[in-house]
Amino acid sequence: MRWKTYTLTAQDIAPYKSLGASEYMIDRIVDIITKPTGEYWQSVSDEELSPKGVLFGYLLPLTAIAVVLPFVFMVQSNGAGPALLFVGDWFTGVVLLSLVLGFVADKLAPLFGGKGRGSQGFVLFALLHTPVLLSSFIGSMFSLAGSDGLGSIMGKVGLFYGIYLMWISVPIFYKVKRVSEIKSDWKVSGFAITVAVFWFTLRTMSLIAWGLVYQLNYAVDPIKAAIDDNYNIGATSLERLAQHDSSLVETTLFKGNTYRFLGLSEVRTTVSMSVVSSSGEHLDRSVSNQNSQYTFVDFEPDETGTYLIQLMVGQLAGAGSTTESAVVEMYRSNSVNTLLPIEREVDLND
Repeated sequence: MRWKTYTLTAQDIAPYKSLGASEYMIDRIVDIITKPTGEYWQSVSDEELSPKGVLFGYLLPLTAIAVVLPFVFMVQSNGAGPALLFVGDWFTGVVLLSLVLGFVADKLAPLFGGKGRGSQGFVLFALLHTPVLLSSFIGSMFSLAGSDGLGSIMGKVGLFYGIYLMWISVPIFYKVKRVSEIKSDWKVSGFAITVAVFWFTLRTMSLIAWGLVYQLNYAVDPIKAAIDDNYNIGATSLERLAQHDSSLVETTLFKGNTYRFLGLSEVRTTVSMSVVSSSGEHLDRSVSNQNSQYTFVDFEPDETGTYLIQLMVGQLAGAGSTTESAVVEMYRSNSVNTLLPIEREVDLND
């Protein structure tokens, strides 16, 4: 296999002559975020930035910054394999997608009265990923501080701001619209919408492809895994829970049995489970990995009696959103005791 060697030319490193690499990146980020105007994107178009310079001096470093914290979290919680898939998904969805979108937009522009820009199309879409990458980094910082909700909001803000910048910049960059034009005709709107449709279609295809790779290699069916561990399915309690809400169910457990309690959520969120004695003492607890949808507790009661199983779900789509949840009781035993079903749900307000 032969590796292609990239040599940066004087044109590639021109932006770094007066500023260091980090200062250049920061200045560029600030300009993109604070100048959502046609005039700014016209100036970017007139700069004729080097695609290789943007790739190695801007896009790759910014993508690495955006994914480093989530990568560390995933290595700690899910292992190196899923974490590497996550990084692969990001680099595919940012770097490769910028290349493809630049090619697609270049071919579409003449159909809407614009002009192709060649490799400059990659420069545009690389820069347009700035709000998404920046919001991902800030969102990770919020998650690190224990505020997953703000982290999720930041991701949405970055996405919608990126869409807004695309709506402004793409028609100007490809000469479909002049900066001096105030009103947009069907060609301007049609071009922007068509590029947006391609963007979301390609990104969705990328997510599906990486999701399939994850499912084939790392996805776990918790019920099947428990059955493989020689557990039997005992009883199931279903309840629809709101964001940060919890349910409490009462069951009878036998000494000598080993129980596995699965806490499941219909949508991706953090799930926690606790085993509580009839006197209110917390005996065991488990919290899922972030957005993994399930967790479980293995428990061996010291004595036969009544116990409470608490399930709590974390951040959902927002206030008013709900998820179907389930507590699955499984057991394995060498005794002749018959498992009693979960008897009743307990009102937490009692």
